[in-house]
Parts: sequence; structure tokens; C-alpha cells
Amino acid sequence: GIYKSYWGVENILNYIEKNIEKIEENHPIIFSEYKILMMILEPAKDIHFHDLEKHVFNNINKLNEEELEQVYYSLSNYCVNKIALGEDKFVNELYKIHSNFEKTGFYTKNKNLMYTDFIGVIICGLNMKHLKWVQHFFETYKSNITSDVKRDTINLSLALIAFYEKKYKECIGYLGKVGYKYTYFYLKSKETLIKAYYELDEIESMEAVVDAAKHYLKRHKDILSIHYDRFILFLNYVINLTKLDKKQKPELKILMKKLDENRTTIAREWLIEKIIEMK
Repeated sequence: GIYKSYWGVENILNYIEKNIEKIEENHPIIFSEYKILMMILEPAKDIHFHDLEKHVFNNINKLNEEELEQVYYSLSNYCVNKIALGEDKFVNELYKIHSNFEKTGFYTKNKNLMYTDFIGVIICGLNMKHLKWVQHFFETYKSNITSDVKRDTINLSLALIAFYEKKYKECIGYLGKVGYKYTYFYLKSKETLIKAYYELDEIESMEAVVDAAKHYLKRHKDILSIHYDRFILFLNYVINLTKLDKKQKPELKILMKKLDENRTTIAREWLIEKIIEMK
């Protein structure tokens, strides 16, 4: 509120809102900028996201590289935040963004693909079960990954693909080659390793990784902010799972209820899948 009135932005926004159709038609860049701003000012209103997404897909060939990059990050970050809050429908929106931008040559032009962007695309495609598209993306753009963590990004991506294909031993092999220059690599590797050991029923190995991860999280609590709680929940639930069996129907129900309440838990979909398998 203060921001809007202090800068006199309110008047400008009112003007744009009143003339929105004309502006979208004649001034696509102003329309994009306006919707990006509204996504920040009113994040709970998904309409701004949907308006921008539709506008961008309709005008994607008219936007230059800089404009494409701006709308790409605005749209994809919005989805990532919504997914982290447990709004699963945004997984599909995120995939639509990645595949539409890929068609325009967006990733071809980007010779310094950030590791988070590259792995984010891989994870999103696997979540949507589009394995062939993921493999195509991996092979086509792996040479564009920013050089300082190229090897780690490639090995982590290969591990995620192997996990998806249920090749758990192969997955663990790739994870062993991932360095931890950034916290992201540690957390994503350990999450995947824990899940792989669980799938292989190597519970002792899994518990050792859970234990090490808990120590790591405690040491890095300050820099992890909200991700600390999300990851701790995952570690606690996965240990709970190993202590239960099919006969303990009430306990399984309680665990399912907890996952329903804590929608931001890391690997929530996988945990739910494992509970359903036990029923």
C-alpha cells in the first residue's frame, strides 16, 4: 500500500487497468511489465500469472532475448514458489513454460545456463512423466550449463533420470560423483540418495544418510531459512515410514494426515506414494 501511494504508482496502475485491452494490443512490453509487477504486489491472485502466461505465449516470437528472459524468470519463479507451497497444479504450468520457451530457442541462446534452472527443468519434466522430452532437453543443452558446476549438474541430472527409471543402483553411482559446491547440490543429492536406499530396502544405509543430513541442516540452519523445516519434515517422515508396516493402518493414516497438513514437505508426492504402496 505504502509503495503504491508513495511513488504515485496507484494512478499509473489505475490508468493501465482502465485501458488494459488497448495496452496489451499496442504496448505488449508495458503489459508484461504491468503483470510482472502485479504478480509481486498481489501474489495470491493467480489471474496476473495466467494473463502474463497467455500474453507471452501469444507474443513469444515478438519478444527479444532480454524481454524473454525477464518474463521467463517471472513466470517460472512464480510457479516454483507456488509448488513449494504445495499448489501442485503449478507443476503443469511450469512444464508448459519450459516446453514453450524451449521451442523458441531460449535455451539454445543461453550459453550460461544456471545449474538451478537446468536441474529445475529436468525435475519438472520428470514430475510430468515426460521422460523422452527430459532426455532430449538433457542431451541438447548440457553443454550450455555454466562451467563452474557443469560436471555436478550433469551427474545430478543423470541420477534423477536413473531414479525415475527405477535404476536405483545406477542413480547412487551418479550421486557419488556430485560435489557440494553449493547447498543445493548437497540437499538434492541426499534427498535422492535417501529415496534410492529406501527403494532398495537398504534401511541402515538410508538411516546413516538421514543422520548426516540432520547434522548438515543444523549447521546451515541460518542460510536455509524456510527450506530447513521442509527438509527436516522429509527426514522425520521417511524414518517414520521405515518403522511402520502394513498392519499399522491407524499410524499410516496419521502419517498421511500429517503430509496433507504439511504441504511444503520435500518429496511429499513420493512419501504419499510410499504410504499408498503399504496400504
